[in-house]
Amino acid sequence: MKETIYIFLAIFSVFSTKAFPSGSYEKERDNSQMESELTQKYQFFSEQNYTLEQLKVIDELMSSRKTREIPIQKSLGDNGVGDVDFGYTFPHISGLDIMCLLLINTSPIKSPICYDLGAGFGEQSCNMVLAGGDVTSIEHYDVINTAYKEVYNDLKTVSLNNTQKKELWGRLRMIKANFLNIKNTKIYPENVQINFCNLSNVIHFLTPKQIDKFLPALFEKMAPEGHVFVSVHVPSAPKIVDYFLEQKEKGNPYPGYCRYTRHYKKDKTKKYQDGTPFLLLKNLSDAKEAIKGDQPGKMISRNVQGEKMAVTTVIHLFDPSVIRRAFKRAGFTILQVSLTNSKGVLLKEQEVTRDLLISEYHHLNLIAYK
Repeated sequence: MKETIYIFLAIFSVFSTKAFPSGSYEKERDNSQMESELTQKYQFFSEQNYTLEQLKVIDELMSSRKTREIPIQKSLGDNGVGDVDFGYTFPHISGLDIMCLLLINTSPIKSPICYDLGAGFGEQSCNMVLAGGDVTSIEHYDVINTAYKEVYNDLKTVSLNNTQKKELWGRLRMIKANFLNIKNTKIYPENVQINFCNLSNVIHFLTPKQIDKFLPALFEKMAPEGHVFVSVHVPSAPKIVDYFLEQKEKGNPYPGYCRYTRHYKKDKTKKYQDGTPFLLLKNLSDAKEAIKGDQPGKMISRNVQGEKMAVTTVIHLFDPSVIRRAFKRAGFTILQVSLTNSKGVLLKEQEVTRDLLISEYHHLNLIAYK
């Protein structure tokens, strides 16, 4: 059974973009056609006995829902550049998310224990509940307050009655906390082992030291056969790619952990919604080695000279081999590592070259298990 699911997942990863397109259904489609399409599209929810009307709502939540972005703070001035620089460009629903839900739904464990770490607005937390999981959603930003309302409303909309609403909501905990602190607490009870863990758009916000401490601790917390689903950013700017490949050649286990500087100029014809001047990116200077303690995603300096500004930021990027080795060192068995381009085309790991990386935006996924 396990091998059959894995074969399906491998095939699914290639066709997931086409099989699960985004966008709402046109009103002129008749109910019979819609029922056939929705039943086939969400067959992994079949054991939960959702009705056609509920599947329509799930489809809206997963495919048509507007992408929600975590507000970027402007704590360093009114220049329009915040202290969080990257991390919110992935599609909010992808083949990786679908594979996670499929395994949750087909798990022989009733209400498997699921953790959504760095959950953001909780889209995948909500989906995990709908797939049949008992979910703990952890986010340390204030966005968790908005996420609480969003997910509650989503589950309320799907529910047919108050009994079902209570049942769905009863299988979800939403907590504001630092998910890195894996120890015996209310967040990670000693007697609880995790069956499924979602780490979407999270690992690249950690330093190498944090990763090397967190992943082994997570491995110990996972149940046997427990699965982890990971998505991370890939280098694409030419000078960052060159630095990445140079460090990788030198044997650096985390070659994508670096500082880089971008140069901007103000555009007097445009403004942000809050009235601050719109900034145009002129060029990217050479990437440099990060300093101990640099936190990925954080702006560390800003130099303004008249209409021009230079911003230095810390970033942490990965390619398939780097993320694979990090999880192997922690003890995980790698099930799948996939790199897709913006069109959803699956690329072979040996094809990851400099020209490929700088050609366009890519999406990197990993599935591993204990």
